[in-house]
Amino acid sequence: MFLSCWLSGCALLGYVPSLLQNDFDEKRTELKQQADQGLVSKEAAERACVLMLRGVDRHHTAPPPYPDEVCQFGSFMDKRYELTKALNQGAISPKTWEHTCRDLPDQPKTGTPCELNQLQDKLTAWRSQIERGYTSKEAVTLDCLTVARAEYGEKRAKEICQL
Repeated sequence: MFLSCWLSGCALLGYVPSLLQNDFDEKRTELKQQADQGLVSKEAAERACVLMLRGVDRHHTAPPPYPDEVCQFGSFMDKRYELTKALNQGAISPKTWEHTCRDLPDQPKTGTPCELNQLQDKLTAWRSQIERGYTSKEAVTLDCLTVARAEYGEKRAKEICQL
């Protein structure tokens, strides 16, 4: 019985990163709606959103892999985040995502912000969070492996997630 409970717990650990990301998304959406409705100021909603990304107690997981800029409501990164959410929900195709992204105003002058590579986006955000002290390399590695295994398999995931 202990073994089956332990195995169930291990299986649940694999879902923790996605649960935290879904929780962040729901709370972010709620904050954005409250700001749009004038229930809270845009600045207060944006600060609360950033604080969620920098949360300390993540049960040994890294914060959701998004840059702080997704909390600047109305910005390019906010709109790109919403596009990616629509893509992940199956509402738009990858081709539509790229086309729509290229049409967004205020794109960064450097990099390729409209190249669709979600794992690379997450790695970039996680590296930034490590550098800023928001999370540990170990927590990011565990979450990265969970995300990368599904798409690339065990061996390739280990290569990708070496930080």
